[in-house]
Amino acid sequence: MMSINPINSIEYYEELAKDDYYTQGGEPKGKWIRRGALSLMLSTTIETIDYRRIFNGFGPDGEKLCENAGDNHRPGWDLTFSAPKSVSMLWARADEDVRQAIQAAQQAAVEQALTFIEEHAATTRRGKGGRILERTTGLIAATFEHSTSRAQDAQLHTHCLIANLAERQDGTWGTLESKPFFFWQKAASGIYRAQLANGLRELGFAVEAIDNKPAFEVKGICQQLCAFFSKRAEAIRAQMDAMGVTNAHSKIGDTIAVNSRDYKRSVDRPALFTKWQKEMDERGFTADKVDAIRNIEAMPFPEALPLSTVLDALIEDKAVFRLQDIYAEVAKEAQYTHSSRHDIEDTVRELLSDDAMVNLGVDISNNPIYTTKAMLAIEQALVAKADAMHASTHYKLDARVIDKAIEAQQTAQGFMLSDEQVEAVHAVCQSSLGIIQGKAGAGKSTSLQALRLAYESQGMTVRGATVARKAAQQLQNDTGIESGTLASLLNDLGKGNAERFKDTVIVVDEAGLMATPDVLELVSAAHKANAKLVLVGEQEQLDSITHGGSCVTYHSA
Repeated sequence: MMSINPINSIEYYEELAKDDYYTQGGEPKGKWIRRGALSLMLSTTIETIDYRRIFNGFGPDGEKLCENAGDNHRPGWDLTFSAPKSVSMLWARADEDVRQAIQAAQQAAVEQALTFIEEHAATTRRGKGGRILERTTGLIAATFEHSTSRAQDAQLHTHCLIANLAERQDGTWGTLESKPFFFWQKAASGIYRAQLANGLRELGFAVEAIDNKPAFEVKGICQQLCAFFSKRAEAIRAQMDAMGVTNAHSKIGDTIAVNSRDYKRSVDRPALFTKWQKEMDERGFTADKVDAIRNIEAMPFPEALPLSTVLDALIEDKAVFRLQDIYAEVAKEAQYTHSSRHDIEDTVRELLSDDAMVNLGVDISNNPIYTTKAMLAIEQALVAKADAMHASTHYKLDARVIDKAIEAQQTAQGFMLSDEQVEAVHAVCQSSLGIIQGKAGAGKSTSLQALRLAYESQGMTVRGATVARKAAQQLQNDTGIESGTLASLLNDLGKGNAERFKDTVIVVDEAGLMATPDVLELVSAAHKANAKLVLVGEQEQLDSITHGGSCVTYHSA
């Protein structure tokens, strides 16, 4: 995977460019790479003086290359490429020749990913406030290979420091726009993994897919061994669980990862290899096992990338996808087809010209967005069903009924609902279909309690559903709405007993986790059963449902 973090202080990274960091049992010497470094005629090996000047906005000769060069210059970004854990296990257990070959494959994969970033995400700014964006001639990157996690487990990874400095097409210099790095992060991670998989196959090692993981693993290395050498990841997961955070790639997940880091200790590679290999021997991964899983006679060859599989995956959990999503999905498949970066580019171009693809223009960040004809048909059917449900007045409540329920809820809980919560309750009590969306902790559960009181006061039943059974119990505890699984609800709706659901309000929490075809099935079933449907979730989750469905009204809690 590839993580992105701003370089807040060049002093933190400066030890990477010091000679004694490497001569005292440390990590390998850093390297300047990419077109920008060539343009400045930087030597391959990084020296401290050049490092300081470049990341302060100056050329290697001390010439000022951007307006804010100096102490107030934003240095750049740390793009860290981490090998899958099984690759680190193989690398740590292998003999010196194989180890060096794996390191070379890692560096080559990183450089391929950086070339991809350079071609797709490298833009510089010009003019007042940096409002004018231009393509650069190339990036200036410093790569540093590291061997351990902060828990000192074997973890082969490469820090790639991108200098906030780039040459424009007319030969002038400016600073970089960082947003494209984040837009292309997932795609670049996929390019890196695909190229690393190619390098390992060329060394005679097979790779395989692991369920629910985007990255390949080396075939023949057990996941229990990988788990033992993942103490850092386990510590992060434990803290996330304690804080109720589920997404490691969210902003709060990144904050936990940064704030929970141990102080970076000095590295003695020879001593660490001895320690790791002893621990691996104790767990059955001995030196002869490396030879056993390697086939040096294997001749890897490229296979065609499966276009239909890519298209199916793109619409599995979103109705609309970006160009970057296409690259990410193609690169994910490329891990197992021995495809080059150029093959990936060709496949994306082929997909974009496919009759099944529909170009929707650009999003608010000017990223090209697409859907498929099949998904468009599903969306149109969903909108038609939503229109039909909105036309029904059976579940429209009088404002006085809603206000009375809100008043009862406020009395019971001892505090007032916010204006947004009051608006949300009134809005979703006006038709047979509504959406409540809001961030975690915004008070959606409180709004749902008031909704329940309003409909129950009119003799109607309110029923809840979630994808997971545990979440259903949480919904019931938080709102007083009797809840079960979505699968059970769909089964009941599918029995065709319309009268059973005639006066029933169905609340589906975390609805954004549903694929759009599943949402259509749910809406269709609820409409057929004469039930009211309320979809609830966080805004980011519900975007795939609300995008393009203008008649599906939704309100923030």
